[in-house]
Amino acid sequence: MAASALTITKPTQKKPVQRRLPRRHTSPRQPSPSPPTTSPRMTEEEFVRWCDEDVKAEFIAGTVMVMSPVSISHTRLFRRLHTLLHLYAQAKGLGEILGSEYRARLRVGIRRVPDILFVRKEHLNRL
Repeated sequence: MAASALTITKPTQKKPVQRRLPRRHTSPRQPSPSPPTTSPRMTEEEFVRWCDEDVKAEFIAGTVMVMSPVSISHTRLFRRLHTLLHLYAQAKGLGEILGSEYRARLRVGIRRVPDILFVRKEHLNRL
């Protein structure tokens, strides 16, 4: 067998090339509206007008609490619990299991966003 020669060359130093990412063509999104008052308190009527479907917030006796995004472990646990409770309620004909996409008015002055909400069959008309 003949021996072959191997030559090793040192790579040349090049400047990194900076490239612009292509612009994403998305529809313009309106920013979430700010509360209508300068104080952290507002009336329940002001909250209802201010808080649209894109804002995840709770109203508790005049105070607005904007919710943080949830973690992946929270999402996984929610999915398991929601599935189990939904299957049970459906098999027994008890009512409806809903998730955190609904804001519940518990009484005057309190609107919460529960992780899991059970509504008995007799009260489904309240939704």
